[in-house]
Amino acid sequence: MDNASELKRKREFDISDNEEYEEENTAKVAKKNVFNGSIIFIEGRDFVVIASDNRLITKLDILLAMTALIRRRVQVYEQDNKKTISTEALASMISTLMYNRRLFPCLMITILAGLDNEGKGAVFHFDEIGNRERCRYLIIGGARDIMLAKLRHSIGEIDSGIIPSDQYQQLTKERAFGIARDCFIHASHLRADIGNTVMIKTIYTKGSQETILKLR
Repeated sequence: MDNASELKRKREFDISDNEEYEEENTAKVAKKNVFNGSIIFIEGRDFVVIASDNRLITKLDILLAMTALIRRRVQVYEQDNKKTISTEALASMISTLMYNRRLFPCLMITILAGLDNEGKGAVFHFDEIGNRERCRYLIIGGARDIMLAKLRHSIGEIDSGIIPSDQYQQLTKERAFGIARDCFIHASHLRADIGNTVMIKTIYTKGSQETILKLR
């Protein structure tokens, strides 16, 4: 074999080796950043409930960078407009930011929860390029399927995720709190990746309240 052929063979071997190495490392990174834990969002007439267990793991580097960027934009907005940013305005801002980065999207789950301009609970879910959807409820994480079945059984949900108007009117803060709590208790009996405690935060017109409950 001449030197040129040997060099070509070695180069092909090196490229194959590098591709294998990159694939292996990519798999390790993906495995390292697996989304563990679960989180529930439930919106109501004048409140929103957010519940999360203590085993919630995300890509903190991306999360921190995105949060810092949003905070800077919010500060500029509030200085220019001389008022606190509303949930809808913040949702539009996040959507625009994510769309502007669509060529290099942030591969993260983005959700915004709060009260809208009418004082109603609002939960917005964004995809990677900023498209947003308002949801009456939303569950993400490893125990999503288990919790979703429990939630639908408790409220009588339809598949689209929209609570029927008569049941929506009857959904109080206390009931939504109890549903979120029961979903985590139920999931903790069936899955090991649910943490030992759950934090439930209720946001309403007069403020917010946080409760930490033990699951095991």
